[in-house]
Amino acid sequence: MVVTVQRSITFPPIKLKRIDKYVLYVARNNASLEELRERGLEIGRGRGDISRFLERLKVVEVVNGVATLTPLGRALVSLREL
Repeated sequence: MVVTVQRSITFPPIKLKRIDKYVLYVARNNASLEELRERGLEIGRGRGDISRFLERLKVVEVVNGVATLTPLGRALVSLREL
């Protein structure tokens, strides 16, 4: 017997270009959530909507308020730059 569990991930109400800018910025500078907010790359309170979304997709990891790319995130940036 195989049991499949599916989890939906809510897409934040923003343009993909903003997510792209967020990922590229974090790729160049491990950035605090506050810095991302100041640069207009993050929305929402606390951890922020974009950070939470990208964490669920396993693209970024937030530790002690600093966002860094995961191996998957680095692979996405690498593919984007081809």
